[in-house]
Amino acid sequence: MYFAVRRDAVWQTRGRMTTIRDNVFRVSYHEIGKPTYHGFVDVPGGGKLLIDQGDIRYIREATADGYEPTFFISRTTALGNDYVVVGRQWKA
Repeated sequence: MYFAVRRDAVWQTRGRMTTIRDNVFRVSYHEIGKPTYHGFVDVPGGGKLLIDQGDIRYIREATADGYEPTFFISRTTALGNDYVVVGRQWKA
């Protein structure tokens, strides 16, 4: 699943995350510590992010092709107000 971002969106930096919408943030895999295994990882600015096996596969494929994996994340009450990946982007 890929997340389309409007070109006119106002992006703000929160810690090292970039605010895309009210509850959607952009973060690169460098900023979350280059995870290599699924589970919870720390997010800049506080909180945890759930990384699943598909996200790990995406990181491997993107870095092998020379891209920087970038995630769009959002808070969810289902995980106790932690973050979950809602989209991905390949950044050159």
